[in-house]
Amino acid sequence: MRAAIVYVSVVLLCASGAFGGVISYLPITNDADSGISLTKVYTHTLDLGVGDGGAIVNGVHFTRVDTANVDAIPNFAYTVYTGGRYANPHYIGYNVSGDVEKLFGDFMFNGNNAPGGVATLTLSGLSVGTTYDTRIYTRAAGGPRVAQIDFENDGAPGADDSVTLDQGDALANPPGLDTINRAYALSYQFTAQSDQLTVSFTQAVFNWSWHQYGVTNEVVGVERITTLFNTGVDENGLVLAPGTPDPHYELVGTRPATVAKNHPNYIGNDPVAAEGSSWIGPVADLHADVAPGNYVYATSFDLSGLDPDSAEVSIRVAVDNILQDVLLNGASTGIGVADGGFGGLSEPLVLDSGFQPGINTLEFVAVNNDGGPNPHGFRAELSGTASVPEPSTFVLALAGLFVLVLLGRRKPAA
Repeated sequence: MRAAIVYVSVVLLCASGAFGGVISYLPITNDADSGISLTKVYTHTLDLGVGDGGAIVNGVHFTRVDTANVDAIPNFAYTVYTGGRYANPHYIGYNVSGDVEKLFGDFMFNGNNAPGGVATLTLSGLSVGTTYDTRIYTRAAGGPRVAQIDFENDGAPGADDSVTLDQGDALANPPGLDTINRAYALSYQFTAQSDQLTVSFTQAVFNWSWHQYGVTNEVVGVERITTLFNTGVDENGLVLAPGTPDPHYELVGTRPATVAKNHPNYIGNDPVAAEGSSWIGPVADLHADVAPGNYVYATSFDLSGLDPDSAEVSIRVAVDNILQDVLLNGASTGIGVADGGFGGLSEPLVLDSGFQPGINTLEFVAVNNDGGPNPHGFRAELSGTASVPEPSTFVLALAGLFVLVLLGRRKPAA
């Protein structure tokens, strides 16, 4: 009889630094258990290896990092102090399936490292006081590939936290997983004390360096608002063909807005079936003239399960001719774009108040100038985040509701 495999997250609490974090090991077999999700907010999603395009896992796009561009990646550095930086296109025995296989399929490494040589990953651009979960994706590829891994963020001498691992043996404790070649994410959760995290790999054996497959850095307790959509896209964020009704935007009081072919003077639509955005309007071809006046485009999104007081939405728009106002739940935000804003998307317009629990509605009041019939269109790209309430928040809310119910059921005095 075959023994059942039970996967667990092995957690190691570290307290070597004044501001220590938590190290854990998260086994990965496929996309579903990879922990990579579009609902998460990432500062970094990096796929290290050869220049064949970054992995896409559960809709999350990874930036390809290779020997040609490694020094040009924003807020990231991969530094070696002996030997050189190299990339390998593939290695046998991935032991994973699905799109995440591409993340584990190639890697960068510190070739010809000296015994005791150090390689470092540095993530910068962090916000002090924010909690992050940095994950370093790893799997067996021969060994012994032993390294002392030091995490340093607080700026004080010495590592905040450390662990020694043999990358070639996931069965060893730590990480203590079920099989020697189990792929996993080395997770380090910490609250930032400075704007960068340095992860150092002190490598024990000559030319047996730690292979760097991929890195993510997640903002803990914050989620993307996944029900916000750009104009002219489907449920997966892919651009629709001109003439298709926009499933997320309507012309208030009339009908769904129509995905439209852009006027030659407008910023061009993104390619059909690619991620991006498209012009929408009252007609399918924005070469056509339409009546002057106001055109109000409305879209709704859902904050259920999120804290509306923490929500922030960023909007970039292009419009012919004017964006007169943006209404949030019927109230003016005072945001607008002046005449002639159709040659490119605006700078981000940020909303950080006025949200409510559950469904919220944005209305974009666009104006097609007077002077007789003329072309008109509207385009928007939206993104947003909100915090996940702490469990205690829900408990307090339920307690308050219970008290209100009790008060409501009390009989009035005789």
